[in-house]
Amino acid sequence: MITSVNPINAKEVLKSPLLNSIKYEAGMKLLNSNGQVDTSSMGYQYTIQTTTFIHAKTVDQVFYELDGRKISDYIPVEMGVAAWMENIKTNLTYLNNTGDFWTGVQSLASGPTRKINTSIGVTPVNAQAYYWVGGYQYNTFEINKALALNNWNIVEAQAKANKKVFDLGLQQAAFLGHMGDLTNCPGLLSNPAVTINTSLLSGNISALSYSDFNTFVSAVIAAYRTNSNETAFPNRFVIPMADFVGLASFVSPQYPNIQKITALEDAFKRICGPDFQILPLTYANMSVNAGYWATNGTYRYVLYRHDPEVVKMDIPLAYTLNAPGTSDNFTWNVVSYAQFTGAIAYRIPQMLYIDHV
Repeated sequence: MITSVNPINAKEVLKSPLLNSIKYEAGMKLLNSNGQVDTSSMGYQYTIQTTTFIHAKTVDQVFYELDGRKISDYIPVEMGVAAWMENIKTNLTYLNNTGDFWTGVQSLASGPTRKINTSIGVTPVNAQAYYWVGGYQYNTFEINKALALNNWNIVEAQAKANKKVFDLGLQQAAFLGHMGDLTNCPGLLSNPAVTINTSLLSGNISALSYSDFNTFVSAVIAAYRTNSNETAFPNRFVIPMADFVGLASFVSPQYPNIQKITALEDAFKRICGPDFQILPLTYANMSVNAGYWATNGTYRYVLYRHDPEVVKMDIPLAYTLNAPGTSDNFTWNVVSYAQFTGAIAYRIPQMLYIDHV
């Protein structure tokens, strides 16, 4: 016996918990599971036998995650400032003295005179704010088909997919920037003004010999201090995921109980402070960043201070999902929008790139 499916009110279907709970969370996705999805089998219709059971739960496509971390763990993020503006300018101030400290030493016998004149200079740093608009649509046929199947909420699936597109793009902007405009939209890894050191590493840290590992540890902080004009110590070290997963190896056969990750963290924390963190990042892998600053990419390490006065990303408008609308009561359109900047560096000398291929 064929049971008919009663028409439904699409507005009732739209009362999905997801649509009422979407809030901004930093994107944490990168790559899909290549080869797992057979696109030729996609759709509502497929052949089943009388003994076929259709499970009510669907299996979502898997994406790369930042190991439970958020963009803000890598880059300070400021939310809700300068919404609807096209540019955000931040003034950098600097001292402009007409003499050094010792020219201000006075002789009281001859009477004090002002020997130096201190003034403040200001130079702006611009962050271009990009508008993003996304969306999706569905119709009454699709809603009723999904209800008949009883194993898929098309409204929720569409909303999740749209949010996923935004998360993936925001993450790419944060770490790699806009490939076609790295000047206005650089990522944490791709600022063309940051110094690149190619002499500290000739290969992955996890593959270094005991001697080369010791040399790197003893030299890397000194290189950062020189680059920053002795003004700061770093508190973050981003390394390629391909290297991070190998740091469980031991420092040397003579020290079989000391792993490289432990020795590296201990060295950084003793010199730079207890809040120092080593953060893995797949975007720092050579194959993932190819084309951004080198045709084939590089393994890129970033030593820097996690401080909004050093580097920061703005999200003037959080991801916003408008209510569905229809002009014919058959096709429903949903529009989403947001606004973001790249990872803008304000104290460029307090960032240092370390590359090898």
